[in-house]
Amino acid sequence: MNNWNAFIHLAGTDAELAWTDVAAQQPVRFFITVDLDVVCFEDMSPLIAALEPHAYALERPPGITSFELNQPESWGTPEPHILEFVRAVNALPPPVRALWDRAQTRVFDIGILNGGRPVQEAHSLSPETLRAAADVGAAIALTIYPLPPEDYVCRPAQSDAVG
Repeated sequence: MNNWNAFIHLAGTDAELAWTDVAAQQPVRFFITVDLDVVCFEDMSPLIAALEPHAYALERPPGITSFELNQPESWGTPEPHILEFVRAVNALPPPVRALWDRAQTRVFDIGILNGGRPVQEAHSLSPETLRAAADVGAAIALTIYPLPPEDYVCRPAQSDAVG
């Protein structure tokens, strides 16, 4: 994930930041996925095992677990992801659900790629989805990721001088 959160530092008297030809020809998909982020300072292995048929756990520091669904990435909006996570949480056995309920943080984190194309893309969540997330004690967050650095190229700015 370090490449996603990288910075580009430019220095010079004339510089231009532009898309590479390959990136310019391909549309950038804004919506990426929804992660379920759980912060809990108890042993989360029962929760990880119970959610495993529906999702897999990403490696995180102790006390933090993030999940992604075991579904094809063909869902183009966040709502079905959130509803699938809600179904999985509602199916947890009572002792594991109690662990879920004791967690300090439960967040459905919608990942968005900021690539500039298309210029605008909207993803609304229905009141039913918002209510379902609230009913399992989860917040909804939005994380915006920049394009990876390999999708940018630096070129000298065109000079106005006649030569």
